[in-house]
Parts: sequence; C-alpha cells; structure tokens
Amino acid sequence: MTENEFFDHLLETYNSEFERGEYTGAVKAVMLCAMNNLPMPDWVGSEASKAIDFYFKNGGAHGRGKTGGHLVQYKRDKLHRRRHHIAEWELAKRKSVGGNRQQAFERASERLAGTFARGSHEEIERSFNKINRALKSTALQNPN
Repeated sequence: MTENEFFDHLLETYNSEFERGEYTGAVKAVMLCAMNNLPMPDWVGSEASKAIDFYFKNGGAHGRGKTGGHLVQYKRDKLHRRRHHIAEWELAKRKSVGGNRQQAFERASERLAGTFARGSHEEIERSFNKINRALKSTALQNPN
C-alpha cells in the first residue's frame, strides 16, 4: 500500500465515521490533511468552513459570557477604537477651544451620539483609557 492509498483509506474511514454522526471523523480528516499537505475532500471542507464560521460568530466554548465569539470581540474592539479616536481628537482640541479633560469626553460623547460607539462621557473615558493601556503595553513589548 502506498502512502497516498493509506491516506485515502484513512479519509474513507473518517468519512464513514462522520456519516454515522461521529463528528470527530471530520476533525481527524482536517488534521490529517493539514499535517500531510493533502487536498481536503469536499465533505471535510464544507464542514470545516461551517465550524470556523460558527467559532468566529459564537466563540469556541459555551458559557463564555461577555467575551463571546471573535465577531463579538471584533465589534467591541471596534467600538473602543472609535471612542478612543474621537476622544483623542477632542482632547487635542482643548488648546484651541478650551475646557478640561471631562469636558473633552463630554464633547466626544455628544459627537458619538446616534452611532454604534455612543456612550456617556464615563464610558468614552473608559474606552479611551483601555486603548491607551493597550498601546502603551504594545510599545513596551516592541521598543523599536
């Protein structure tokens, strides 16, 4: 038996498992194909695509609470980045328009009203601080 025949035999076995409702058959097939640089059979590719889509939208495990899936995390990060951007602009404008830090966050809150990133001035400030901490942490890790 050649190596390709062996792989074909394994994929047939995994397909049979999958068709019997044993979803580990699809997982084994994905791993076999990935580790051996094999083309993925159609039945595996469509299931892998569904699983990746589910994981992205819902997260990998049930009961993860607020963290949610990758899509939820992406949307939350986008919200924080947008708030940070507007708040940074309003803080920079203090020299020309006057006011203190809190007033800058209040102006940012007014500018973001009616958008996906809306929030009170306290929420805007929390998002601003969160992004600043992340930026400082990245700068400390990559001093170049």
